Amino acid sequence: MKRKEKRCRNCGRYFRLGKFKPYAQHYCWDEECRQASLRAAKAKYRKKQSQSLEYRMKESRRVQG
Repeated sequence: MKRKEKRCRNCGRYFRLGKFKPYAQHYCWDEECRQASLRAAKAKYRKKQSQSLEYRMKESRRVQG
């Protein structure tokens, strides 16, 4: 079975998908692209956390003392 190629979200080059979970891979294996992948994941996590009521209440209590 031939593996598909996908375009990297960071550099735009085509890359061969990995063996496991190829549907979840959006970045190639270059160091710069891997760092971009981590930055995107962290930003997604922070956005999700900042919208959470529990997180906002915990931060509010922390700031108030």
